[in-house]
Amino acid sequence: MPQMATISLPDSNNAYHPAGIDANGVATFFERSAGVAIGYKTLTVSAKPVSKVSRKQNMRVKLVLPNWFSPVVQGGISMPQKNFENVIALEASIHEASTRGEREQLLATMRAYINSAYAEALILDGQGFYG
Repeated sequence: MPQMATISLPDSNNAYHPAGIDANGVATFFERSAGVAIGYKTLTVSAKPVSKVSRKQNMRVKLVLPNWFSPVVQGGISMPQKNFENVIALEASIHEASTRGEREQLLATMRAYINSAYAEALILDGQGFYG
């Protein structure tokens, strides 16, 4: 398991800095360019280990990007107002018996889908499948 450290995402020119790990083992990272905590872009990462009940390791990565209204002046203080958030999450459930090669294939297939015209049509244009 990697040590908690800054995660740099070169394609987005963002660096997500460690904020902590909660009681459920969810690691939180903030991209702090917004200036106020409520406006930080947030990346959360969790990995639940295999247990006696489940022989699968469950993992989740979630990215939250807030959108802002223009600042509102309240009592002479400029206060940013959050309009909405865009969220994307990736979940994986990996059986303990799977090989590294099988996991690599799963990751490669998901990367290919994310980079495909199908994912682009879904995320950018809100177009699902029909037929």
